Amino acid sequence: MDNLDFENKWLKRFHRERDARRQAEKLLEEKSLALFEQNEQLRNLSENLEKVVFQRTKELNDALENAQQANIAKREFFANISHELRTPLNGIIGMTHLLNDTNLNNLQKDYVHTVLVSSEILLSLINDILDFSKIEAGKLELEQIDFALSNTAFEVLDIFAAKANEKKLELIIERNLVPDNLIGDPNKLKQILLNLVSNALKFTEKGQIRIKVSTLVQTETHCQLKFEVIDSGIGVPKDKLNRLFSPFMQADASTNRKFGGTGLGLSISKKLVEMMGGEVGISSQPGEGSIFWFSANFLLQKKQDLGIWEKNSLLSGYAAYILEENPFLAEKIASLISSWGMRSFFIVNSKLDDLPETSRKKILIRGVTNELNWIEEERKNPLPVSFFDYKIFLSKDKSNSFRQSANLLGYDWLAFKPLKKTDLFKEFCSKLNIEIEEPQDSLATEIKQDKVEPSKLKILVVEDNIINQKVAAAMLKKLGYACSIAGNGVIALQKLMEEQFDLIFMDFQMPEMDGYETSQRIRSGQNGKSKVDIPIIAMTANAMTDDKAKCLEAGMNDFLSKPLIAKDLQTIMEHWDSIIQNSID
Repeated sequence: MDNLDFENKWLKRFHRERDARRQAEKLLEEKSLALFEQNEQLRNLSENLEKVVFQRTKELNDALENAQQANIAKREFFANISHELRTPLNGIIGMTHLLNDTNLNNLQKDYVHTVLVSSEILLSLINDILDFSKIEAGKLELEQIDFALSNTAFEVLDIFAAKANEKKLELIIERNLVPDNLIGDPNKLKQILLNLVSNALKFTEKGQIRIKVSTLVQTETHCQLKFEVIDSGIGVPKDKLNRLFSPFMQADASTNRKFGGTGLGLSISKKLVEMMGGEVGISSQPGEGSIFWFSANFLLQKKQDLGIWEKNSLLSGYAAYILEENPFLAEKIASLISSWGMRSFFIVNSKLDDLPETSRKKILIRGVTNELNWIEEERKNPLPVSFFDYKIFLSKDKSNSFRQSANLLGYDWLAFKPLKKTDLFKEFCSKLNIEIEEPQDSLATEIKQDKVEPSKLKILVVEDNIINQKVAAAMLKKLGYACSIAGNGVIALQKLMEEQFDLIFMDFQMPEMDGYETSQRIRSGQNGKSKVDIPIIAMTANAMTDDKAKCLEAGMNDFLSKPLIAKDLQTIMEHWDSIIQNSID
């Protein structure tokens, strides 16, 4: 009995342990299967992730390559557009400068001046597009050269004088105790001011536009100046202020907008100001005008002579009676002439009663806002000529008819607004017989006529555009140089085989054989060893940053950008004429 109970207990235990083992084996099998499935899922996910990463990396690389190709295409587009626009513009500007140096009457000169101003505005637009491309590529650089701030500022006003006259607006420069002899990039400074003044003219219908220059910081070696362009125009709404300095953005971007422009000017100006170490901004109220301002850093030239027209007591023999409708301009004239030792008096409402007498020579300085209305008023109520020793009229109207009217009414000198203090000073000195030594304008664009004998240098101009051929030949002739013309590189190489030349002007883009290949063949000795070292000057409408480097790599010696400027051509010819003559001697 006891044995039977023992066996039963043992069997029951055996079955329990067997069942437990089977359940454990089953659970282990299920867990192993689950783990295997999870491993498979993880492996699949890893493979998919690798595929996704590979695909995303490929897409990013493709996007980067496409962006780089797009940038290259954009730069090539800008370069081609620049070339195609500059080529005809070279003919317009070059021929107009040559026409301006011929015998023209005043009306014709005014027409020619209008063409030149319009051409300069178009060239400025092209330069804006190029500068925008250069800025994006990080290849825009600033020059560091000597320049006179007063010259740069007045050049800006000269460009817009005709437009301001059309709109009956006053253009005024306000510059007090600001250093004039600076070191920096006058062209880029001028470009900023051109953009801001152009913008002010666009949005101003009446009143005045002022360029105010003041000193923020000045040491012995450098200064930081603040420039403000102040207008009396329509102003800018507050919600539009932040977008003005973004590229291709304007305060009025509607399809029927009244005011034109690309929207690039302010964006480029902001970048240029930042490159000059300054800031730019605007304050404006709708209907009350705007103030665009910027600061910029410049080095100071060692010589800071204020100029003879800034010195006191040279004109103490005069007393000026100022009759000017613009009170701000009247105050500026009075302040200016007082610095020359003159006394100044204001005439109010054209009344001469109770004006103080003086033993000095009496000068009338008369300026008006509306010339036509003034002529009628002056004819009805003329100022007594006998009271004044000399009468000056300030006008924005340069027409012959107005000049004749002013002369008939007894005015001795017709000065044009914006008024240059140098012109006014020289006019006064002329009447007082004071001899002055005038400083040379380093930014003059006229060709100096100092060649007596024609040059013996033989020059070859390689240019395919017929108009540009005429421009180059005429400008060189005016400088005293004769030249031969070749329409492309193939013709140029033929001429070099037949003749000996001292200097070559070479265009870049030409049919049959361009300037690069032509220069390389000359340097390789294809036309003989005597022609290998002939100076070659690139003369091209290509104006991108690396164009000069390309021409030097092709074996050219110098670079001259179109449109051709008389002063630049003269400078480069004087340089190479001297080198060539010295090598001959």
